Amino acid sequence: MNIVKLVTKVARMKKIIGLNSLIILALLLNGCAPIKAIQPIVQSTTPDPVQPVPATSTSRPATATASPSEVVNECLNCHSDKERLMALAKEEETSESESRGVG
Repeated sequence: MNIVKLVTKVARMKKIIGLNSLIILALLLNGCAPIKAIQPIVQSTTPDPVQPVPATSTSRPATATASPSEVVNECLNCHSDKERLMALAKEEETSESESRGVG
């Protein structure tokens, strides 16, 4: 009976060694494959088009030929003007505390 167990263990070992050999051979052959050239990503030098902001009664409409510096200046003008900020600010909604009630 011991001889039969030994023979089956040897047979399993041969299968495992054979499978490992095939895996190593596949990896070695894959390493010999030619390397594909990596193509560089070409980035556009033109900036993305700026979406016009809907005009409100307090801001001037954006022109289609506005340069980036004009758009930046308009942003700074709008965000630094306290009157515009106060007119456009939303009032905070008061909500009830979650700790009230049965629970």
